[in-house]
Amino acid sequence: MPLFQRSSTRGTAARAAESTAPPVSSSSRPAPDHRPSWGARLSASVRASFFQSSDDGYFLSRYQVASSTTLQMWLYFNVWYVVVFILLFQMIAAWKAHIWNASLVIQLLTPMAFWSWAVIEVLRLGLGYFGNLAERVPWLLAFWMLTLFPQPVLQLYFLFIQGFAGWFTTPIETCLCLGILVFYIAELVVSYQANKRLVAKAAADFHLQPVHTGDSSGAI
Repeated sequence: MPLFQRSSTRGTAARAAESTAPPVSSSSRPAPDHRPSWGARLSASVRASFFQSSDDGYFLSRYQVASSTTLQMWLYFNVWYVVVFILLFQMIAAWKAHIWNASLVIQLLTPMAFWSWAVIEVLRLGLGYFGNLAERVPWLLAFWMLTLFPQPVLQLYFLFIQGFAGWFTTPIETCLCLGILVFYIAELVVSYQANKRLVAKAAADFHLQPVHTGDSSGAI
């Protein structure tokens, strides 16, 4: 009996010592550093600027917006760049024709290439601008095809081909053509992603449509 009382007294003292001991704070432990590195943050910002996020292909409602904000920003700045391009290019072409005598081939090919590019560029920007806002897959696909051909080919003519035909390109024209080519490359990538998103929404809209069954009163 005294042995049982001694053991119970020891257990009570141990529990009292555990209850009075200060708790170990979790803040005193060194927290692991889960912050992403600067390289991961840079790649994430590049993907967010040029590509859509990975969950953009899933649509839960037909009222969900599918147009690309990144593409719309590129198109907005492209419109103003084209206005500056047309004005400067025409002024430089008039100055060159006034100072130097161009050959007959250049007098025919360069104006034809320029005005063909200008007309197609207005059509291309309209298709991309309103096709993205209205979420029209055919319009955005036509925009992508015109961005792929013939617009870059005409810019390459201004950069290199007219030099082989006996004409020259000023440094300002080179900078203007390189700038428009940067727009074309970026819009090719971004509009491809936007087209995939629009197609995914069209497929989701098809699956979300209610099924209308026929009148079963006349069925046998």
